[in-house]
Amino acid sequence: MKKTLEEWDYFWNRKRMTRQASLGAENV
Repeated sequence: MKKTLEEWDYFWNRKRMTRQASLGAENV
């Protein structure tokens, strides 16, 4: 189960980073 949680953390962090990157690009 711990492995699954780590995978989800990685997935969400990656998704959040991509989202912030796109928002930053729009702001620029």
